[in-house]
Amino acid sequence: RQQPPAVRRVVVLLSAGMPCARSQQVAYIHTVADEDATGEVQEMYDRCRKPDGTLDNVDTIHSLNPQSFDAHHGLYTQCMHGDSPLSLMEREIVGVACALANRCQY
Repeated sequence: RQQPPAVRRVVVLLSAGMPCARSQQVAYIHTVADEDATGEVQEMYDRCRKPDGTLDNVDTIHSLNPQSFDAHHGLYTQCMHGDSPLSLMEREIVGVACALANRCQY
């Protein structure tokens, strides 16, 4: 199947070898450590824990405001798994291209 124009542009950007090294300092966000989590934060951690028992950093940043986790997760789920003319692979490519354009190592 033919790729939409936006996806073709992303593939071209990726194949052009855009630099992704970050030369500036990144922000540090304080989080509640897994072993210190209680109440609503512990419940959130238990919901988003990976099969190996660990937590992704992107999930733990919500520990100071657990309500933001549900909003963030809902947005992610809709963008990546909701109705779209783009396949999951194409959506992932867009995500990688955005990360590269922003020099994001995540």
